[in-house]
Amino acid sequence: MRDEARDEQSELPLGDAGLGGRDEMNIAEFPITLLADRAPRGQRRIEYADRIFDPGTGREIDRRLVISAPQEYGLPTAIDDDVILALIQLTRRQNGFARPEVHFTRLQLIDLLGWPDKGRSYDRIASSLDRWATTYLKYENAWWDNEGRRWTSGGFHIIDSYKLGDGRAPGGRA
Repeated sequence: MRDEARDEQSELPLGDAGLGGRDEMNIAEFPITLLADRAPRGQRRIEYADRIFDPGTGREIDRRLVISAPQEYGLPTAIDDDVILALIQLTRRQNGFARPEVHFTRLQLIDLLGWPDKGRSYDRIASSLDRWATTYLKYENAWWDNEGRRWTSGGFHIIDSYKLGDGRAPGGRA
């Protein structure tokens, strides 16, 4: 059943920053990754669906999320979910969600994730960024548009683009 509180704009504190925002739970209603550490060989698509009752129309609404990714990078996994949550946290700390860009180092992510400061962790973050930049999420009837008073659909990549430096300055200095 849809939560009517979702339709209202509410100012809620977010941690120490005291940032307010709109309560949008739609993206959290379906998983956005595989719930495993690796995708089955050849799987390039995940689909989640549900049916909810819309008290406004008295009808049931079919909602769906289709997640697709190219074979080259694969579908996001549980570890990629951790990486995107860490990036969200860094964005909140850095600019309070005022801008879609966030500047970070892989070491910042490694520290936030509690991973060892080793080459494998750096490689894993690069792989995760590849996955998120190539994964497409298509939502059908997933968002309630309060202003338009209707269910809406849409699709997007969570990461549009990224750039990674190797962390060394010219001349071999760190």
